[in-house]
Amino acid sequence: MFDRVQIKERAKAIYRSNVVKALVIGVVLWLVTEGNSGSTTEFNLSDSNDMVDAAQDSFYQLRSSHFWSLIPFAFAGYAIIRLLISVLISPVQTMLMYYYKDMSLGKESPNIMEVVQRGVFFKVAAVTILSAIGIGIATIFLVVPGIYLSYVWRYVGLIAVDHPEMSITEVFAESKRITMGYKFDLFVLDLSFIGWYIAVAVVSVISLGILGVIGGIALTPYTALSDVEAYNVLSLNFTESSEW
Repeated sequence: MFDRVQIKERAKAIYRSNVVKALVIGVVLWLVTEGNSGSTTEFNLSDSNDMVDAAQDSFYQLRSSHFWSLIPFAFAGYAIIRLLISVLISPVQTMLMYYYKDMSLGKESPNIMEVVQRGVFFKVAAVTILSAIGIGIATIFLVVPGIYLSYVWRYVGLIAVDHPEMSITEVFAESKRITMGYKFDLFVLDLSFIGWYIAVAVVSVISLGILGVIGGIALTPYTALSDVEAYNVLSLNFTESSEW
């Protein structure tokens, strides 16, 4: 049974018991997420608009020079770089989340390289990038379908690690299966952290961003552990040590 309160309480207990390890991974996860928002997890319209504005400014500056013909190559190079970053960071995010999953299951020595050792690094990259592309396209044209797909495909990365025998299509189908009937519960779980995000934003403004970074890093393990605990419940794939 999906119990949001119990899931968050369990996440807080795990966080307190593993505060140093959780924070170390939280720093990396925060840096990866903040540094690559819009390429692996969500489509950032403001980033897109900034990129268009920058491209227009560059075009007007270069139009009067002899280098205007290089613009298409610059865009192509930028697109390739973004794709390479997505390929690298998508599985890295899953590796970090899977570390939290092992921590939530009570493993004494979670292994951050488990995704690589299981031989699913590239499958994880494939499913996370495909899901990001699908969610991004849906969000561009219709916001609600994009949000819906983000919950349907929420756990494709973790499932790809847990079930290396599954094909890519089976991974997507399994994520759809375990979230069926629980997408609103997951939405409420995400929404329940809004107070923390507001608090982080406030202290960030007061401290000129310094405490905002610290607060964001400190909050990351809590939200990540809550997410993997929700996955454990939905997939019914947790050990006796993780039962409440």
